Amino acid sequence: MPENGRLILARLILQFRRALKRNEKLQSIASVSFIAHLVNQRVAHELLALEVIQILLANPTNASVEVAIEFTKQVGMLLEDVVPKGVHVVFEQFRNILQSGKKYNINKRVQYQIDELFTVRRKKFKDYPSVIPQLDLVEMDDQITHEISLDDNTLEKEEQLDIFRLDNQYKANEKIWTQIRKEILGIENDSSSDSSSGSDSSSSGYDSDDESTEEKESKKEVDGDLQVSGLQKSNTEEKGIADMTEAELVGMRRQIYLTIMSSLDFEECAHKMLKMNIPKGLEHEVVNMLIECCSQERTYVKFYGLLSQRICLVRPAYTEAFASSFDEQYKTVHRFETNHLRNVAKLFAHLLQTSTIPWTVFRCVYLNEDDTTSSSRIFIKLLCQDMAESLGMQELRRRFLQPEDDNVKESLQNMFPVDNPRNTRFAINFFTLIGLGKLTDDLREHLKNAPKLILQQQQALQKQTKGDDDDDSSSSSSGSSSSSSDSDSSSSGYDSDTDTDSRRPSRGRSRSRSTSPRRKPRKRKRSLSSSSSNTEPDNDKSRSRNGDGDKNDNERDAARSGSTGRNTKRSENENRRSKSEDMTEQRGEKEKSRASARARSRSASANKRRRSSSITSTSRDRSRRRSRSRSRNRSRSGSAALRRRRSSSSRSRLRSASMEKRRQRRRRRYSSSEESAGRARRRERERGSRSRSGSAKRQRL
Repeated sequence: MPENGRLILARLILQFRRALKRNEKLQSIASVSFIAHLVNQRVAHELLALEVIQILLANPTNASVEVAIEFTKQVGMLLEDVVPKGVHVVFEQFRNILQSGKKYNINKRVQYQIDELFTVRRKKFKDYPSVIPQLDLVEMDDQITHEISLDDNTLEKEEQLDIFRLDNQYKANEKIWTQIRKEILGIENDSSSDSSSGSDSSSSGYDSDDESTEEKESKKEVDGDLQVSGLQKSNTEEKGIADMTEAELVGMRRQIYLTIMSSLDFEECAHKMLKMNIPKGLEHEVVNMLIECCSQERTYVKFYGLLSQRICLVRPAYTEAFASSFDEQYKTVHRFETNHLRNVAKLFAHLLQTSTIPWTVFRCVYLNEDDTTSSSRIFIKLLCQDMAESLGMQELRRRFLQPEDDNVKESLQNMFPVDNPRNTRFAINFFTLIGLGKLTDDLREHLKNAPKLILQQQQALQKQTKGDDDDDSSSSSSGSSSSSSDSDSSSSGYDSDTDTDSRRPSRGRSRSRSTSPRRKPRKRKRSLSSSSSNTEPDNDKSRSRNGDGDKNDNERDAARSGSTGRNTKRSENENRRSKSEDMTEQRGEKEKSRASARARSRSASANKRRRSSSITSTSRDRSRRRSRSRSRNRSRSGSAALRRRRSSSSRSRLRSASMEKRRQRRRRRYSSSEESAGRARRRERERGSRSRSGSAKRQRL
């Protein structure tokens, strides 16, 4: 045992040196915490702890100070009891770093950690005990402490011990080890003394004791403080009693709600929820809680969309849960309020536009007048509008109309129906009214080409029916030709007299089967027979016999051609009858549809007339009332206006009279001034003329 402790300590020191050189913070914290536990158990000397702290604080950085703080918290209680002066020196160094933080470029976060370390020291390290009572197993006299320093260069890892080697004396060594272990742990040898195989029985007894102690501890933990989250089983489940009150489910929902409301951002909330270890099959409960919390908000909060996206990316099981919840929410959307409906639609729009859930969820959406309600239409409207705002019209059109996956294309067929023109018109009108008319370009083209497609389908059906009728007629004609050939072969052995007799009943049969236009080829046969009989000479018997044979052959050929012609005419007549019947049926259906359309148009026109008459009557009444009220107001206002006009006219007359007087005065003044000016001018002219005449006389003289 002491050698094992020394080996572990040496390896930890070497690991700490390597991590310190490489500035690996996590590795150094792990090795330092292990060394702290060895110091607390007195496997390593306390001077090693002081050396570690001194090396970490020699050149303080943010990482080295954090490691020193963590190590000091774990070793501080032991060092306070054993080396109080060394602890005082260490804390003085921490105080110096705290006061001159700018000198060493120490962050505020590390400074706060140093303050926290001082508060832990004031509490005498109550939260960080040196040895837990359950691990205080070795007495002070039996403890062996190894005095190893960090500067010891003789330390070795002894990696050759990691290689497995076969022990020939395994049982004997195992017995010695079990005895030493029992002495250390204080286990009695009652069970091992009675057993024959000491090593096996002792090991099994030890394992059973360990298992029993573990079971007791687990039961104590469950009885003491059991989380009501569905993650641990209660005592009732261990006993086989089923809890039908769903207390665990309610507790789990409560815990999910509290984690959502207590989180600052979606990353923290996602981390907490994934740390809860929710069992398989209950992902839908988490999804339902998220949707309910989102729906209870006054307005949509983007926190829920980002949270749902994060948990779906981390665990794919949540994507399936959200896809199934979309179907459930769409089917029960008529029960929601407007605010609830808006928030849920925006949540699913965020998940769809980020491709968190597949677009095959639109499989449950049937966009027509019969399968939708006002609430479902509002849900689709808000969903599509939010996606259009975030993705843009071109990207949304590409995802809807040109999907890369065939499954998505099949699931979107119900949202853009092509099976019925009525549903197609409904979809076009819906998307144009919500401002997404560009999504309906393909539907509009299909609706324009729909009559042509219907005509092509009808023509194809008619061609198929014609082909079937031709096949039937050809089969019947081949049957009739075979029957006529058989009758000709049977009648060839008889004489010409018997041939004529046998021909008569065949004609009678043909007459009974054929209709009136089929009598023409019979006349042809008689003319041929008569012409052949007239042309044939009756001199020799041999010639007459040969002539009779030729007649029979000609008659047989004529009969065959006549039978085939009759069969073809029969098939043609039957086809004509079927076509005429089909045409009559189509005409009747068209007439019925036209009559129904006329009746609808008449009823619509009558309703329009009634509405227009009611509207005109109401408008007339309103106009009459308005005219009456206007006349009353005019009469009232007219009397007031007359009074005002009279008063204003009297005032204006007085004003005009005063103005006229003033004008007359001004005219008089102006006229008097002009007369005086004219007199002065005349005087000056006279004076000028006199002076001129005097000067002229003087010049003359």
